[in-house]
Amino acid sequence: MCRTLYRTSAIAIFASTTSYAFAHVGIATSPVYAGKTQEIVLSVPHGCSQTVDGVTTAYDTLRVEVQIPETLTSLRPLDTVFGNATLVKNEAGVITKVIWTKPDAANKGGDTHHYWLPLRAKVNAPTFTKVYLPTVQYCKNNNDEEISTPWTAISDDHDHSSTSTENPAPGFLAYPVRTKGWNKYKAPDHLHDMSIFNDAEIVWKGAAGYSANTNTTALIQADSKYSVLSEIHPDEEFWVKY
Repeated sequence: MCRTLYRTSAIAIFASTTSYAFAHVGIATSPVYAGKTQEIVLSVPHGCSQTVDGVTTAYDTLRVEVQIPETLTSLRPLDTVFGNATLVKNEAGVITKVIWTKPDAANKGGDTHHYWLPLRAKVNAPTFTKVYLPTVQYCKNNNDEEISTPWTAISDDHDHSSTSTENPAPGFLAYPVRTKGWNKYKAPDHLHDMSIFNDAEIVWKGAAGYSANTNTTALIQADSKYSVLSEIHPDEEFWVKY
């Protein structure tokens, strides 16, 4: 998957900056399953903000451009109350970008609304891998000039020392298909963030277990035969109960 970075042009180089302090653009759907076709919803909780001469003003979102990774296929976007969706394709006819555009007449002026932008696609990513959808949202300031906020940074989960100040790209973890009860999996990579199993009753590997439930964790800790599971190494088999 290609990573494309966007840069926001300064409206007035010496007097104006664009702020990205608002809540993240993200994926509202969870869990998302590998190998399945399902609806994936992009959440846009805020618009763009711009600081001029020390005064920050927030503006309504008018356009959202979302890069589509190769792991999402058979994609169909949904038109919404925000606006209609258009598709951008490469020479091979593969969808590479979805653009939702709001009519200028629907511009609310200020940053007052939260928007949902849904699409339906098949997720062809390997299980327990992250799928990113780099996104840029566009607004217009009071001078009718276009400003933008990029959400395009793709992090390496193993880079714990990263100090990047770029806005993170929306993304989701591709979970394996599950059934109620016990499910047996094999780790394709190092799984060190056990919070990805917070919706499970318990995760078990060998004599170690993990649960987001503090009472269950206390029971594991109270028995000297067992330990709290903190990570799973590549190719290790483990059990998850949902």
